[in-house]
Amino acid sequence: MRRYSIILVMVTMFLTGASFAGANTGEEAKSFDWKKAYFFNFYDVCPLPTGDVWVVGSKGMICAFDAASKKWGIQESNFARNLYGVSFPVAEKGWVVGQDGTILYTENKGKTWAAQKSQIPEHLFGVSFAD
Repeated sequence: MRRYSIILVMVTMFLTGASFAGANTGEEAKSFDWKKAYFFNFYDVCPLPTGDVWVVGSKGMICAFDAASKKWGIQESNFARNLYGVSFPVAEKGWVVGQDGTILYTENKGKTWAAQKSQIPEHLFGVSFAD
């Protein structure tokens, strides 16, 4: 099911003409290097009711689709570990989890990510919130 969700996100991106623009860091946009895309795996996707979509993957990759601009942005996680799960209970606040007990948190739609202590060394493969 997760695999089909990721494929659906990628197909939607191509059909809508969306492109990878850049990170929401206030700095100049980074473009997604399609030549190196085969080095990355996408592990989880979190669509929001607003139309925005979050995707996480290998080597700390966090990507966000902004429905308003129809562009993908690469978020700066500053982590080299694989990220396996993503959840945004509201548009501004979200969590990603991953390798070696990694937990990252944002309160500003991914402009900055902060680490939270998980107290465990095992991989975390999923995260979700009721509200």
